[in-house]
Amino acid sequence: MFDQITVKAIKTSGINDIYKYTKDQQFIYIKYYFVSELGESIKPNLSIEEASFTQLHHKHCYCLTYLKNKWTGNYDAAFFMDSVEMINGLDRYEANKRLNCLHTIARAIRAVF
Repeated sequence: MFDQITVKAIKTSGINDIYKYTKDQQFIYIKYYFVSELGESIKPNLSIEEASFTQLHHKHCYCLTYLKNKWTGNYDAAFFMDSVEMINGLDRYEANKRLNCLHTIARAIRAVF
């Protein structure tokens, strides 16, 4: 039987769209961030609490950035940033290299565990 990955929202004041993915004793935190287009630098707008949380959990914290498809209007592609990139930003060239369909993103999350 397959072990399930559980997802739980972090419900703390000042923290939005950060979720804890857990399987057995392993875990990662993923912040969801949505953009309509890729600018020169992609950097989530983090609250002070989110920035502190990211720094505290830097070895286990990632940002999953969803990109809106301009033809369909759906967020059907995404890429990951690590905790340092969440704070400093990621340039468009690197973001484009990492961009994947959501099926591939889901497989990457499952592969962590």
